[in-house]
Amino acid sequence: VLRWTNGRWTTADETDGKQFLCSIPITHAPTITRAPSTAPTVTEYCPETGPKNSSSIRGEGISKHIEYFDVFTPWFEARECCFQRGGDLLVVENDDETALAMMIQDSENPNNNAWIGLYFDDMDEEYQWVDGNTVEDFENWGEAQPAGTTGNAAVLRWTNGRWTTANATDGKQFLCSIPITHAPTATRAPSAAPTVTEYCPESGPKNSSSIRGEGSSKLAGTTGNAAVLRWTN
Repeated sequence: VLRWTNGRWTTADETDGKQFLCSIPITHAPTITRAPSTAPTVTEYCPETGPKNSSSIRGEGISKHIEYFDVFTPWFEARECCFQRGGDLLVVENDDETALAMMIQDSENPNNNAWIGLYFDDMDEEYQWVDGNTVEDFENWGEAQPAGTTGNAAVLRWTNGRWTTANATDGKQFLCSIPITHAPTATRAPSAAPTVTEYCPESGPKNSSSIRGEGSSKLAGTTGNAAVLRWTN
């Protein structure tokens, strides 16, 4: 097992019940051939390599998977990519989501801020979330923000999680939010063999994140092992 306190490996009886960690290879869908028209193809808005980092958050009334794309993209095109991923630009609802969004962003450059689903609505003359809600329930503007109105949207600063306005036509990295849905329980086959869903919790992994590098691309989800890793070291 891997101890969460220090990351060290410790032996344990394999018949003991433990939480566990899964590693899933990240594969890329084949590029879709352009149709004989000027309309964008499915792959035009999202990078073929997928999100650079991702993680999930679960809580009372909130279960979402947050994906971070490091390709500089205008706000509207970034939102199209989120649509294609089955979600929308991130609606930040609390401090926990802010912390998670900061954690998965790049931190090499202080200007590496990411688009979120907050924009200025010309009709209502106020900033709104893409789900139609205003910022009344949770507000996290930076100092002297919002600055500007028409044509503006908002980014989340990786340095402090504060929101800052920017022109929607500017290229920025971006954060998508995808609802976490559960697959239906598989019906038991007429045999003694376990069904597909018996070993995994129906709710799926509690947390997950991705790692990409030369010779290593995998999605890690927290759900169970024979060796544990301590989080402290």
